[in-house]
Amino acid sequence: MSDTTKVKNWSFPFKPKAGKLDPIQHLTAMAQASGGYYPVGANGQWHGGVHFDGETEAVFDQSQACCIADGEVIAYRIDTRHPESQYFTSAGASFNAVFSRSFVLVKHHLEAPAKPTAAGTAPEPPPSLTFFSLYMHLLNWEGYTGTNAPNPPAFLGETLYKVKADKATDPVKGLRIRAEPRTGRVVALIPKGSKVRVGDAHPIHSGWYRLLAVVEGRTLPAVAITENMWVFPGEMEQTAEAGIFLVGERANDLEPTLAPEKGLNVRKNGNGRRDDPIVGVLPLGATFRLESSTGTYCKLKEIVDGKDIAPLSPDSAGNIQGFVHLGSLESTRSAPEPNKVYVLPTPHPIKAGELIGHLGHYQNENDRSPQRLLHLEVFSCEDVPAFIAKSQAWAAGLPDEQRTLLKVHKNASKLIPHRDDINASNPPKISDAGTTVGVDLIIPQSLLDGLPADSKLQENTTLPSSATPTTTRWWRLDNLLADNDGNPISGWLAEQDLITTRHSPWEWEGYDFIQETGSPVGKATYFYEAWRRLTNEESANYRALVSQEDQGPIKARLYDIIRPGGAKGLLTAQEIGPALAKPWHAQSIAQLVTHYESEWYWKPDKWDELDPLMGHLPGIDPNLNWAGEKERIEALCWWATLAGKHGISEDGKAWHFHALALLTSHSNSSCKCKNKLTKAQLRAISPQASTTNINLYIDPINEMFEVFKFDHCISRAHTLAQILHESGNMNFLTEGLNPGSPLPAYHPYIGRGLLQITGETNYREYGNYIGENFIGHPHYLKMAQAPHCVLSTGWFWSEFRKLHRFSDKDDFIYLTYLINGGFNGYNHRLSLVNSAIDELKIHNCTKLNISGSYKLEDSEAYNKAKPSFAWGLWSDPGSSTAGKTKDKIQAILGYSRYIEIYDTTQSVRDDTTTKYYSPTRRALQAKEHAEQRIEILRNQ
Repeated sequence: MSDTTKVKNWSFPFKPKAGKLDPIQHLTAMAQASGGYYPVGANGQWHGGVHFDGETEAVFDQSQACCIADGEVIAYRIDTRHPESQYFTSAGASFNAVFSRSFVLVKHHLEAPAKPTAAGTAPEPPPSLTFFSLYMHLLNWEGYTGTNAPNPPAFLGETLYKVKADKATDPVKGLRIRAEPRTGRVVALIPKGSKVRVGDAHPIHSGWYRLLAVVEGRTLPAVAITENMWVFPGEMEQTAEAGIFLVGERANDLEPTLAPEKGLNVRKNGNGRRDDPIVGVLPLGATFRLESSTGTYCKLKEIVDGKDIAPLSPDSAGNIQGFVHLGSLESTRSAPEPNKVYVLPTPHPIKAGELIGHLGHYQNENDRSPQRLLHLEVFSCEDVPAFIAKSQAWAAGLPDEQRTLLKVHKNASKLIPHRDDINASNPPKISDAGTTVGVDLIIPQSLLDGLPADSKLQENTTLPSSATPTTTRWWRLDNLLADNDGNPISGWLAEQDLITTRHSPWEWEGYDFIQETGSPVGKATYFYEAWRRLTNEESANYRALVSQEDQGPIKARLYDIIRPGGAKGLLTAQEIGPALAKPWHAQSIAQLVTHYESEWYWKPDKWDELDPLMGHLPGIDPNLNWAGEKERIEALCWWATLAGKHGISEDGKAWHFHALALLTSHSNSSCKCKNKLTKAQLRAISPQASTTNINLYIDPINEMFEVFKFDHCISRAHTLAQILHESGNMNFLTEGLNPGSPLPAYHPYIGRGLLQITGETNYREYGNYIGENFIGHPHYLKMAQAPHCVLSTGWFWSEFRKLHRFSDKDDFIYLTYLINGGFNGYNHRLSLVNSAIDELKIHNCTKLNISGSYKLEDSEAYNKAKPSFAWGLWSDPGSSTAGKTKDKIQAILGYSRYIEIYDTTQSVRDDTTTKYYSPTRRALQAKEHAEQRIEILRNQ
């Protein structure tokens, strides 16, 4: 397992629809599912996952599913269309019911944090566990191909690129082959990227060598190499092999008659400069991969197809290494391997929070119509009890700050009801009357950090016998705990030594291990007996089986959790659902780790055992619905294809975790807003920043966050992204001026500081705020010097433009527009904000970020005329604007939204002063432009 797959970050599979849910609220929200509980499903069968369906859609934004932890995709199945089962009604009429069997399987590596070690002592390897997350019943491929269909996840096929037909205008350059040195007839052109072997030097003409062979590449036109052909190695690059030269950046001969082909230049550096060397040409029709974009140019990763199209050749295409202009390309997507379990030859790395897929459709026999569904499951085929035992011993050596779980013990603490006089200066007293807590509950620190400020109090007292003050932390908890009768209670909890306890997630406090027994037929008879669907004769025949199932390990533990008083009657999933709405029950059930055979492991005999119960006599008196159900179960299974690979067991057995349990305890979702930015974090967010500048600006940046009250970590991430882009990764604190060009009208108050504050008015406003003069020489130079180069960013963000309104909401699109006036550098800014989210580990603090991207429809920009037009313009493949990926669909979206705002907003129509990115384009002309471009784009 590579380091890239170690779990560093976690993410819940869906964002909440409104506000923010704490980890325990995520657990209790699962009570709303129509079935598919863990560890018993609605049909009474053992169930290793949890379901997100039409009922949970009221709580979660289920528009797309995200990966729950860092890992690597090892397998998937995506059907072209959802298969169907044929069922029959009691009247004999048949109907078809769709069921999604598409899935994604992700492999993860969970490793305990390193313990502190003494200097000179070799660190001991921490305990680790390989586990898997399964996302079942996902959207089929057909769902990704229609109009307005969502984008599929990256590992389903891949994004490839081609040169646009109207952009293939660059001529082929290379090295001339002459019949005689210097001025001899030009025989052919060797294009860039080719390699040649040369022989003896010409006896008279210095620097010219006999061409022996083109060892990689071709000549244009194709000619046979003879002994009377000469080349000039001074325009080539020597390779490691003697006598072999690369036709590269220095070979810039043009022979349009001999080599009339055209394409798109590949540049050495991708810096946009005219003097950036050309290293090759990509012809029309070639397909290639790119590395991630950071701006106008993207690095060429690999030419996939069309290597035989001139000037390329199959053996030389790999020699062309450089950058291509993103706006000159069109994207295509390769189709995935459909309708089978596909094990990726090379696992695809995936981060927590990245897109895993979209919900597919599923209809059971008794459902009136299909519903959107996701089955999320977490399991491990390793020895989980042994791993946890090692983790518990390991946790004893971890620092106290890693004890991020607060345990409230049954009958140990009390909740003191809130009173109006309780506040920071008058906290509750331990001696105050309260209600005894009657349940155990483990509360993640992230939940406590997320409480309102007036629900978190701290009391410092000094005992007469000690000079050291003791601190008591008070937490106001509403409806999180219960009394001894199971009734929810609210009030103030005191965190007290020995009465409440602190734990590391690696202690696995409260977890139980269950080796489940029984078989599908036993669970089915128990289910039917609980619902009184067995005849008297069947009840008698199956009594022993029902009793055995009733006393099985899972049922016994569920009785302890849900019916501590020992109420009678068989337990059904309909009783589990309401129990999950209670935090103390939901957590106890989520902490069950169960060992059982996977439902995705096909063994026909265990299902054939149900035939008598289902009234199915194959070939004699068949139950067609049951026969169809068994065919469906087999079609859903996938385990056999993976068995023995990637750590998947051969026998189908595994330890199963509640899918959200690891997230609630191990997730690093505790708010990081008060944490100082570290040099290591800043270096990771911006690797191009110099160590000198990181050391210089790290303290002023942290001071800015404190002084200007950047209280939300997502705002800090956005601020860092914008200032790193504007300042060229803190390398440029003064606006660049082109030599020989007229000075801008606002000179000398040019852009200065990390956010490039510009204009005399802004200089003066900042000076008035900070209490210093920035007008006139040399005062304006201070804007580019510490600390003002940083503090001016905080002023501009918090005081002048009040950008917190949008950064706190994670509105990256509108922020970029407000800072830039358009979307220049959008891709680079986006890569920086995603890096900041990753490095600050704040995935759970994002609101609009979806798998690293943002939607115009979610942004305030969608409600504004000029930003909507700008989105269309910068997305338009036919526009010269740069810095944002060209996308026809997004261009149409932006233009259409602008037209809609224009048509419905009188003030926009009446505005004759605002310019829309052209000196002559006002609101009406912008509408006309948008209408024209939409028509052209739709017909492309």
